This record gives sequence, structure tokens and C-alpha cells, in this order.
Amino acid sequence: MTDTPPPRLTASYEQMLRAMLAEPWTGFSRDDVAALLAEIDRLRAERNQFADRVDTLTAVCKSNKLAYRTAVEECQRLQAALDAARDRALTEAAEMLRQAVVSPNETDGIYEASEILLAARATTS
Repeated sequence: MTDTPPPRLTASYEQMLRAMLAEPWTGFSRDDVAALLAEIDRLRAERNQFADRVDTLTAVCKSNKLAYRTAVEECQRLQAALDAARDRALTEAAEMLRQAVVSPNETDGIYEASEILLAARATTS
């Protein structure tokens, strides 16, 4: 099978073929000429159906490409929103720990916990 499309049979070329085939040729009966002309018509219809399928598949591919691009952009937007929300939550939690009123012996633990939250934010940004 070849990737080369069949040559187009222009109306003028077809007319010329029909005229040539209509002339009495030795060895060809009228039935042979009629069969050849019928085959030309069948091949033309087959070529047109093939072209229609190619057009349909091309449209589907373009549609799928657009849908994929849209989905990727939406995923990127959602990921950015998720990252920003996570950063805000970690920052707010760390700030709340720093501002917590605790006894002096718990201060070091609270400070370390807030540092861990800030470090977690830094590693996911």
C-alpha cells in the first residue's frame, strides 16, 4: 500500500477517456467499454469516500488536540492554585505557632514546629 493518493481524474481528462473509449477499437466490445466506464465511476466514488473519511479523521484529531491542550492548561492552573493554597496554609500555621501563648519550657518546641512548617512550604514551592 502506498501513501500516495490516487491521481485526480479531471472532468476534461475523463471526457477525453470516454471519447477515446467510445471509438471502435479492435478487441474491445461495447460491453468492455461500458465495464471500464463503470469501473472509473466506482473508483471515483471510492476516492471521494476515502477523502471524506480523511476529512472526518482530521477534524477529530484537531478537536482532540484542542481538548488535550485545554485539559493540560486546566491541570496546570489547578496545580498552581493548590500550591498557593498549601503555601498559605503552611505559612498561617507557622505564624499561629509563633504567636501562641505557651509556657517558657514549651517555647523551643513551638518555634521548631513553626520552622518545620516553613521548611515544608519551601520544599513544595
